[in-house]
Amino acid sequence: MRNLLSACLLIALSAACNANNDLVSDSSCKSGKKWTGGNAGSDYMHPGGDCIGCHVAKQKGPQFLVAGTVYSADGVDEPDDCGGVEGATVSITDAKGNTQTLTTNAAGNFFLRSRNASAIAMPYAVTVTYANQAHRMVSSQSNGACNACHTQSGANSAPGRVFAKPAN
Repeated sequence: MRNLLSACLLIALSAACNANNDLVSDSSCKSGKKWTGGNAGSDYMHPGGDCIGCHVAKQKGPQFLVAGTVYSADGVDEPDDCGGVEGATVSITDAKGNTQTLTTNAAGNFFLRSRNASAIAMPYAVTVTYANQAHRMVSSQSNGACNACHTQSGANSAPGRVFAKPAN
């Protein structure tokens, strides 16, 4: 019994330590990393995909108020599942002047879970900062599904992916 308990603990610790193990090296992505974990639940899953739309349609996973992926300035046309940049901040300032600041993870994903936040007063403004360079979204938004418009080719007047401008 003790060996079984030890084996279970080792497996659990291994999974926790390798939480982004489905991001693999892939030279076809400008970031050099790609999601390969399918629909296995993870904060790193499906960079570039419409997080909110998928979670609502499948009625699985956490619910988000805002979610998306930030790419490098040369990655505005990256396909879904290619990783974005880690460490960018996404500042969301709502109509009441309240600001939420989110940081992208190793996949470039950012999200604000519904259960962890009060409602965002629409419309809201967005600024992405990366490597000390800020890039403000041109228009205010009323939909938190960032990747619904910021697709590989862009939709609804979005110019492709959400992107960060690195310092020159």
